[in-house]
Amino acid sequence: YLSSAKSLDVSLRCDADEVHVEAQSANIYVVIENLLQNAITYSHEKSEIVLSLSSDNSVVTLKVSDRGVGIDPDERSRIFDRFYRIKGNVQTGSGLGLAIVKSLLNSYKAQITVDDGIGGQGVTFTVTFKKHRLKTA
Repeated sequence: YLSSAKSLDVSLRCDADEVHVEAQSANIYVVIENLLQNAITYSHEKSEIVLSLSSDNSVVTLKVSDRGVGIDPDERSRIFDRFYRIKGNVQTGSGLGLAIVKSLLNSYKAQITVDDGIGGQGVTFTVTFKKHRLKTA
């Protein structure tokens, strides 16, 4: 796996025992896989990636943060456009991954934002879902 080839420290932080969102698990997998793969691809060797999951009374928040090359703030609004590639990007890809993520999240009325990453380096993608309340009998 690429994370071990680059000697990345990948960690998961979770502040909730159990969280529920109303979404198909395959779609959630695609979202997490795309965000994590981007973090791995654009991280520097021997840096870190942090996935965090938190919950409050109304929302579930997933964050994927890295110390990678980052995304210029002027380009952050465009990265969810189909086929958009960041200027000067040398990595292979079609520019569809984040567009797919955004489309899936829109179908669940979830939000995604992009901010600076760990220690001001790289990026943090923050996904916010409405919390799903399980019905009790």
